[in-house]
Amino acid sequence: MYCTYTYKAGATVANILSDVIAILSGTTSVSSLSSSCVSGQTNINASVYSAGWTVIDTSFQGSNVVALSAAYADTSSYGKYISIDLNTTGYILLKGWETWTPGIGGTNLSYNSDLVGYAQRLNTVSGGVLYIYANKSCIHMFSFQSSVFGNSNNNTASFIAERTRAGLWDTPTNNLYPLLVSGYWIGVYTPRYPSNWGLDVMLNNAVLNYMTYGTIVVTTNLPTQKVKYGSDGEFYHLFQNVWVTGMASNNFLGGNLSAAGDFYLTTLGVGGFGDHITYNGNDYIIWNVDGTARVAFRNG
Repeated sequence: MYCTYTYKAGATVANILSDVIAILSGTTSVSSLSSSCVSGQTNINASVYSAGWTVIDTSFQGSNVVALSAAYADTSSYGKYISIDLNTTGYILLKGWETWTPGIGGTNLSYNSDLVGYAQRLNTVSGGVLYIYANKSCIHMFSFQSSVFGNSNNNTASFIAERTRAGLWDTPTNNLYPLLVSGYWIGVYTPRYPSNWGLDVMLNNAVLNYMTYGTIVVTTNLPTQKVKYGSDGEFYHLFQNVWVTGMASNNFLGGNLSAAGDFYLTTLGVGGFGDHITYNGNDYIIWNVDGTARVAFRNG
């Protein structure tokens, strides 16, 4: 599901939260959203994926927090748990949790997901836009308000995503949770992952690194090539899977985010926000998530 959600000047926090939750819960009807929504500038495309998340709690920490869940790709014995939190003025936070009990709240918060530096900004005075990409494996948000994109850390997007399990002992039967919370290029945290000495790593130690072809990502390691198509002289974006790993500190193999979420790193510095590109015959939309870095999301 790909959504452009526009909210008007004077929008209320309650209405924005209600609309975002409705979108993540699967609505495709713009007319069903609140009076804070600018319907003529809002679009919800779920032609490929439904948003895939289910509301599980609306009574925790006041009226501006809603908890949602979605199943993991490889197990139904437990799920992914997140809370959408608008209690901090001017921000929408995506918090990741290991477990959640309705009316009580979550356990083992993904480190830093409660900080505004990892959150997207809102402007209820002047209005703004939230770009949302979601399926049952991930939620990505990118805000635009006061002529500025993204969070207050480095104007990047925020996301929650599920990874594949590359480690042999990283299995559902071992109760390991492949949920990640991040702002692009400012740290990836998970509620828990297994170390090479048999103990689980949690809290501020449960940090993973982005990888490209086995190298920890810095901006210069992102894809820089364009692929020439046939003999017609046209060049296309290079698509690359998003991988995370804990090899540097705990010999943890991590996993692939693109496999489940259908989003990819693309050619560094090529294309502007909202550009449409074709990959394997499918339509993708580019976000320039951090200066020259580019990520492509399936349209729909």
